[in-house]
Amino acid sequence: MAVQKKLGEVMNAIHGLKKLVEAQMLAEEDDEYGLAKACALIRANLHVDIDKIETKEEWAQLYCQALWLERWWNRAVMIAGLFGDGKS
Repeated sequence: MAVQKKLGEVMNAIHGLKKLVEAQMLAEEDDEYGLAKACALIRANLHVDIDKIETKEEWAQLYCQALWLERWWNRAVMIAGLFGDGKS
C-alpha cells in the first residue's frame, strides 16, 4: 500500500514537472522513468546536484539547459562525422 502511494506521488511530481517543461516546448517523452532520465541529464551535462535544486521552476530551467546542450552536442558530433576526417 505504501509503495502504491509513493508511486502515485512520483507520478504526480513527474506530471507537474512535465507541464513546466512543456511550457517551454521541450518535452519529448511521457513515461514513468522520465524524471529519473531528466535528473541524470542535468547531472551529466550541467554537473548540478539534483538534491540542491529548490524549486520546480529552477529544475525545469536546468532541464531545458541540459536538453539543449545534449541536442547541440549530438548535432556537433553528426556534423563532425559528415565533414571531419573520419576519426571519431
